[in-house]
Amino acid sequence: MITVLIKIALALLAGASLFAACSQSGTNGAGEGGSAPAADAAVAEIRGGSLRDALALGQRTGRNVLLEFYGEGCPYCRQMDKDALSDGKVKAALKEVVYVRMTKGRDADSFVQRFGEQVTPTFVAMKPDGSVLGTPVSGVVKAGDFARYVGWAKAGEGPMPNVSGAGG
Repeated sequence: MITVLIKIALALLAGASLFAACSQSGTNGAGEGGSAPAADAAVAEIRGGSLRDALALGQRTGRNVLLEFYGEGCPYCRQMDKDALSDGKVKAALKEVVYVRMTKGRDADSFVQRFGEQVTPTFVAMKPDGSVLGTPVSGVVKAGDFARYVGWAKAGEGPMPNVSGAGG
């Protein structure tokens, strides 16, 4: 856990210079192999699944960005899809942010460059200027807790809700 926090702190210190290295390749936000059941409308707006595209869309729409670092074949990712991302309140909340799923090993190079290697799933809330809100959330989060987290990410202010994931 401390190693992850150190990696995050180092990535934040690197700041905006990493944006120039962001990949523009990939698939749509859901990725080819994974579905994103919760964010059909928001993900449909992302073409390329890149950090750069997500932030650009956030700037155009004035919405904060929620990145998901997803692993194909990851049992925790599938559990998150089943338990939280399919929940009606979570789906509604995700439509209020720019949500993009970046699949590990395929279209998540920009995520890894910015935040280092992470467990899957990991969620990072950001302002459209690329500044990180709170701390990343990893693992399977209960639907109600995740809906509160996404609502907080939308607002972009106030104390981060106390959410913790299991597994991941």
